[in-house]
Amino acid sequence: MTNSQHEERRPLSPGAAFMKSFDGDTTTIPASAPETALAGTPRTASAAGADLLTGARRLHAAGLRVIPVKADESKAPALRRWPEHRTTEADLDRWFGGPSPRYVALGMVCGPEAGNVEMLEVEGPHTALCAPIYAHAQRAGNAYLLHRLDGWSERSPSGGIHWFYRVEGQDVPGSVQLARTETGKVMVETRGARGMAVMAPSAGAAHPSGRGWTVGTGGPETMPTLTAAERDALHALFRAQDRHTPADAPPTPTRPPQPPMGPPSGAVRAGDDYTARTTWAEVLEPHGWTLHSAAGDLLHWTRPGKETAAGPSATTGRTPEDRLYVFSTNAAPFRERTPYNRFAAYALLNHSGDYTAAARELARQGYGRRPRGGR
Repeated sequence: MTNSQHEERRPLSPGAAFMKSFDGDTTTIPASAPETALAGTPRTASAAGADLLTGARRLHAAGLRVIPVKADESKAPALRRWPEHRTTEADLDRWFGGPSPRYVALGMVCGPEAGNVEMLEVEGPHTALCAPIYAHAQRAGNAYLLHRLDGWSERSPSGGIHWFYRVEGQDVPGSVQLARTETGKVMVETRGARGMAVMAPSAGAAHPSGRGWTVGTGGPETMPTLTAAERDALHALFRAQDRHTPADAPPTPTRPPQPPMGPPSGAVRAGDDYTARTTWAEVLEPHGWTLHSAAGDLLHWTRPGKETAAGPSATTGRTPEDRLYVFSTNAAPFRERTPYNRFAAYALLNHSGDYTAAARELARQGYGRRPRGGR
């Protein structure tokens, strides 16, 4: 089979990277394509090394921290103390220079100690998510953020999309999983503090397929800078595609736990009645939460103290149980990635998590039903 029988991975023009992610995805190489389809023609070891050295020097000149990557398909750093290593030009020559380079892949360190750079990645099998993400961004008025990502994007050998940007006004935290499948498989994640990303033009044994990383748009010279609020809004767009709902977390009462007791026959507990008869708007809005957007039964909510345009902080209506699912790390008293029913949310917001006091107050308000003949 000749190279002409395969699609070639072509660089995208600025402003097209995110659009191409779902508009036909003309940049994807078929899984069966040989490595030569990526490069056009086979390269000698010295030519590959020259490309690596040029790429490494370009990143280094932009103030970014370059490290070598192992050639064992692990995509792991080749340095033991890589987060603390301060790379020099002499390091680059030693790692990637000469006719037979010591390493065939290079990486870039992310996080506050490396220019406060963050990498956002959509895994190869899940690039179709870009279509609903873009539609959501248009509804929320945040589509401009996705176009700004075109400042620097790369493609992984498996077809994944990597976007790179700096953040101002906040130290980039550790890597975060933004969206997972129903079974918990990662679809979208970031690389932040003490994280790294394999960079183009790495190839060969650095990836199980033997294929290489390629540039999509731009480069380090055109890498965008996002404010902390813009980063939050960007993450919210991708988090909205999260399909994973963990099992309900048990409540954490403020009083010593009591032996579980169900209601007498015919009775309805005040908390159960409250959950059945109220809406999430009645629970959340008195405490400053605002409705961000709605798509059928799925509602997106923005936490207090955050502009609605900056993106959602939680969802309701994701499952038939209609739990509040919080994905913000700054939405006290709720815990991140924890589902709550309406009674649990009411107890946290109004009684500091004291479920007994919450149930007593709801009963006083008329919630619940005593058994027939009960007093």
